[in-house]
Amino acid sequence: MAFLKNKRIVFAAILALAIAASSFWIFRKPENEKVALEANTVTVLDKKPAGETPDSDSDGLKDWEERLWGTDPNNQDTDNDGTTDGEEIKLGRDPLNPGPDDYVSPSVTSNDNGVSPEELNLTQKTTRDLFVSYIQQRQAGLDPSSASEGIVNSVLNNAGAPEFKNNFSQKDIKTVDNASLTENKFYINELARISGEGGEKIKENELNSLERAINLANSSDSFEKFGEFAGNAAVYKKMTADILKMSVPRNYALSHLRYLNALNNLSEINLAFSTFMSDPISGLSAVRQYLDEADNIKNSLIVLSVSIYADRLVFGPEEYGFAFLNLINQLQ
Repeated sequence: MAFLKNKRIVFAAILALAIAASSFWIFRKPENEKVALEANTVTVLDKKPAGETPDSDSDGLKDWEERLWGTDPNNQDTDNDGTTDGEEIKLGRDPLNPGPDDYVSPSVTSNDNGVSPEELNLTQKTTRDLFVSYIQQRQAGLDPSSASEGIVNSVLNNAGAPEFKNNFSQKDIKTVDNASLTENKFYINELARISGEGGEKIKENELNSLERAINLANSSDSFEKFGEFAGNAAVYKKMTADILKMSVPRNYALSHLRYLNALNNLSEINLAFSTFMSDPISGLSAVRQYLDEADNIKNSLIVLSVSIYADRLVFGPEEYGFAFLNLINQLQ
């Protein structure tokens, strides 16, 4: 197997696993339903059910898995050795080489094309380790979608992937003690305005954009799409700067800080996405962190809503807080 030559495909497939196996949210306008009267709002993007992933030839391998292995998604037995592609993977065999002595093992994959482990660069080692971990998951009878997070985490931990750390703490927040209800309401409307205006500039979910950019690079050697993530990073950075300037009522400070750090990390994550093909280790680490920051944003807004209801704040349809509260209600 020449999988080291196809590392782009491997990373695209692993990214597809992350998208299929995880729920996340992004800033974007609603497409199929109206959640508020204001257009500049943030909405939830639901995860795509794993059951929708096709297996065109019913051989036990999803079509995206066929792409990873280089097998024919319309042929149950690509190498015509009498064993279906899916069954060969379960048995630890190579679906591209006629059996029955076509077993794939870490020792085989690590020496693919006569390259010794010592000669592999970090990207090649990561690609190899992804394949080995994937094979082990399949041999154990696990659904690769449900096991994808463990696969990626294991490989990244071994590769020494960079970490995305929170840059801000309570000392960076301008808190206001004993804020009035008017001040609380102004704070929510301003936070909603900044979030909505920034979110309007993020055209789609970044993981979907990243998957498409990798697939385009695979098919045409075009890397232009990756430059778009630098623009996203600038949007998140401006949102972070604007929110950092805000005066925050004391009872909103904790959720504000968590939201602030998540936005700042999304800026760094998008920068890592922009160089994914030249530094896939950081890119995969950014994918993992993106999913974490999605949860951080969701949870920070839910906590924010507790204070909103405790303060009995009411927003009219013409206020930014109205759409913002609609979003938060959908998250719960």
